[in-house]
Amino acid sequence: MAITSLKIPGVVMALDTMQRNAAEWDKRGRSWQGFDRIEMTEKQAIEVVEKLFDSGYFSSTRLLNPSIPEFTAIIQEPGKAENTYLCFRKTLLQGDDFLDDSPDGLERILTPAIDAYAYCNNNGTLCNLVITLAKCELKANGHSNTFTAQFVSYWNPDPATDYMLDHQEELQEFMRTVKSVYLAVQMLSLERPEVFVTKAAKVQQQETVRKKGRYKKVNKTKFIRMIRVSDEALSAVESHSHRTITCPCWGVAGHWRTYKSGKQVWINPYRKGKQRSNPAAYKPKVYQLPEEEAVYV
Repeated sequence: MAITSLKIPGVVMALDTMQRNAAEWDKRGRSWQGFDRIEMTEKQAIEVVEKLFDSGYFSSTRLLNPSIPEFTAIIQEPGKAENTYLCFRKTLLQGDDFLDDSPDGLERILTPAIDAYAYCNNNGTLCNLVITLAKCELKANGHSNTFTAQFVSYWNPDPATDYMLDHQEELQEFMRTVKSVYLAVQMLSLERPEVFVTKAAKVQQQETVRKKGRYKKVNKTKFIRMIRVSDEALSAVESHSHRTITCPCWGVAGHWRTYKSGKQVWINPYRKGKQRSNPAAYKPKVYQLPEEEAVYV
């Protein structure tokens, strides 16, 4: 894909920044298994996000100071092939990786926080996109405004990935949902930890070690937390009616499905969630939320 820079409103990430981090992004994209896992159904994920909008946690402060910085969220329906894996890790990027090309009189300060590795409908076998979540501060005429931002910082060549990149409205909706899931987990883990039911589990990871001057791959055992959502505890979380929006619908990219016989079938893109039949749900929105004046998500 021929590109020279990645652009988000008023900010440019240079090509050399992407090239410098490409190998590490790719390596990280293959290692979601070693992190604590939060497992949710689609219905639970929608409810979790709704609880977020009913709170004061939709802010860049919570993004920069999370209670659970790194984890993998697995969102899937039993018996269905469609799934979304999201591995949240501390970002590889820094504020000075970006160039500010704002108009005269306007200053933008970007503080990247989290890289979200997104795996769409492939059971975690291929990282389609890396979505960076960041704090963005605008300064002009002695006034400042802070909001949360999200943008694609890395992607893999794949038919499903190409579709997502070519359909910007659905991509923007998906990125907003990714950020909402992350912030909702932070809110619930601090204020309502009883929503999460935790048990320990052992996983094996393959690591490269040096022994007697040679490198070889070995399997290492690690303990992680397997976390599930309690429907009863989640329903008991009170709503505070601070939001003026409904839960966003879920955008699922088109993808190739491979059957045991080896046959590949193209699955057309579709929408999930309460507003999946409402085309207006994919239009960009501005939310008026607590703790921040205007939060563009």
